[in-house]
Formats: sequence, C-alpha cells, structure tokens
Amino acid sequence: MTNRDLDQIMMNRKKEGYAAASINKEIDQLQQIQKYCKKNWGIKINHEMDFDDLHQKVKKKTRAATVEEEQRLIDAMNPTTKTYLNNCTWERAPKNQRIWSVDSFHLLITYLDLGLRSAEGRKILWSEVDTVNWIAIRVWRSKTDRNDMLQMTDRLRAVLQSRWKHRGSRNSPFVFPHASDPKKYRTGCLGALRTGIDRAGLNDPEIVKRHGKFTVHSLRDSYATRLTEQGIIPSELMHLLGHSNEEMSMKYIHMRPSDAMNKGHKLRNSATTLISTELEGAIGDAYDR
Repeated sequence: MTNRDLDQIMMNRKKEGYAAASINKEIDQLQQIQKYCKKNWGIKINHEMDFDDLHQKVKKKTRAATVEEEQRLIDAMNPTTKTYLNNCTWERAPKNQRIWSVDSFHLLITYLDLGLRSAEGRKILWSEVDTVNWIAIRVWRSKTDRNDMLQMTDRLRAVLQSRWKHRGSRNSPFVFPHASDPKKYRTGCLGALRTGIDRAGLNDPEIVKRHGKFTVHSLRDSYATRLTEQGIIPSELMHLLGHSNEEMSMKYIHMRPSDAMNKGHKLRNSATTLISTELEGAIGDAYDR
C-alpha cells in the first residue's frame, strides 16, 4: 500500500458522502492493521506512508451553557446531594470518595469563575494564591509563557478559604493535590466532570444536534460568554482567557442572536436620554402650525 492508495481511498469516501471524522477513523484502522501485520506476521510495510498528513480537519461544534444549565451542573455535582456508587449517600461514602467529590466540585467552581484551561486549574499552587487579602490568584499560562493575575469571585474565595483551612490534612503545595501523592497535582478529575455534565442533561441529543456538544473545555466557553453578555469586549477578554490575540478569544463566545439583541438594546437604552419636554413641545408646534 502506498500514499497514492490512501489518497484514492480518501477521495472515494468523500464522493460517497462520508464525514471527515469517519474518513479519519478508516485511515486510523488501516494504520493499525499495518502495524499488526508487521508485529505479528513480520510482513514488510511501507514506512513512507503519511497517515497523519491525510487526516481531515474535523469541525467540532461546541457551545456554552446557559445560566440555568450552569446551575443544573452545580447542583448535579454538589457532593452532599448526589448519589455515589451502589446508591451510597454522602454520610456512608468512604473518605477517599468524599475527597474526590469535593475536589471535583471545587474544580468546577474554579473553571466556571476563572475560565481556566484544565491543567491551569489543577496546577495552581498555594504560593500563587493571595491567602492574606484573598483578592487574586496568579495563574501560569504555559501556552503564552506568562503569568496573569485573576481576581476571585465571592464563591471562589469561599471555596479556596475552605481548602486553605483544611490543607494540613494533605500537606501539599498544590491547591488540588493528587489523591495518593501530595507532592503532585490532581489528575483524573475530568471523568467526574464529564459525569456531572451528563447528570445535568447538558448533552441531550436534541441540544447537541442544535447547538453542539458541551465538554469540560466548554466551561471556558461559558465563562467567556457570560462576561461578553455583561459587557466585556474581546480586547479585554483575551487577557482573562490567557490568549495572545482577540481572534482566539472570539471563538469562545457563543451568544445566541436573541441574547445579543437583548444586550444591545439594554446597553444602548442605558446610554440614551429621553427627549426633553421643551423639545417635544417644539416639535408639536412645528407640526400643528
């Protein structure tokens, strides 16, 4: 098999109407078959084949959550109200299960209120948190190689103060330490967040079909959309999201047309003044005479 053969397969699939994701899956399967033949049967293969270069771009339609959906997600992940394995309640849950649930819930609040990338939230050090005045957090942006100071919301402040109060039990430099090694940051929490998203019904098939899928990364979209609804502009949003340009930040804004219209009306209406009674009287005189 050669690159020309793969090109032909790809072109045929396009003519047949296959989606880019389906074509990529077939290319991956052919690559796995090739590796299997070499490993198990010693069959000579063509090492010059560019499987990766033939992958098609897949446009994943994602979305932001509405205010109501955000609250549903928070309720679904509340550690004291949700049901655990084997229908276990909070009172009967083992200690490690409780810690896991609290960490996942607190990470959710962190992502919603700071709009951080997954790793940025999990890697926050206590040395980067203002534990004196409880005003801001210094966040390291690995993608742009810089530090940003982000202010805490009231509810995030409450979360961090609670974690600071009980930090001695795990004695870790990280706000969200690893479950078994306090010298490392938390890993494996994304599964809990995905479960919470499903519990909250944010990926109902009909919603996904109309507006796109809601993922853990979509929490950043929700953060950006909420701020835009409240008046933040892209040139300001880029600093809060840790982007190097406005164009990248624009991709995270998912305002529906009706929301944009309502916001435009509200902002414009607040910036205008009513016509004075004197002018109204003058207009009346002009038309009456």
